[in-house]
Amino acid sequence: PGAGAYLHLRGRDTTGDIAGALAVEGIEVREAVLYAARPAMDVPEAAASLLTDGLAGVVTLFSPRTARIFAGFAADAAAAGRAWSLHATTGLAISRAAAEPLMGLGFGELALPAQPNAQAMVAALGAILDTGGGDSV
Repeated sequence: PGAGAYLHLRGRDTTGDIAGALAVEGIEVREAVLYAARPAMDVPEAAASLLTDGLAGVVTLFSPRTARIFAGFAADAAAAGRAWSLHATTGLAISRAAAEPLMGLGFGELALPAQPNAQAMVAALGAILDTGGGDSV
């Protein structure tokens, strides 16, 4: 690479330590946080209606944080007397860590991709849509 430090631009919340891993290899790393993702205040009405009415065929969750937020919204809906009907819904979580907060929410199936990445999630979603099922947790 060129001369100078490697500049790692990232979000506030991360799951890995790229800068630390590169520093161990003797690569000078500087980091800059460019954004912070914040949860929505509530689930959009159209999505909440699908979940409440049991009409969401698949819910994809690409991170443990998203899964925790989703589970929190599910608990809030139940407490407000608008419990989500997930028995006919497949929860597709990117990893076991993302699937864990979904246990006990009443999904008909919880599925994982072959690998924890976007390409494998797309493949798993395709398999679920084509066959009605995936690799269960």
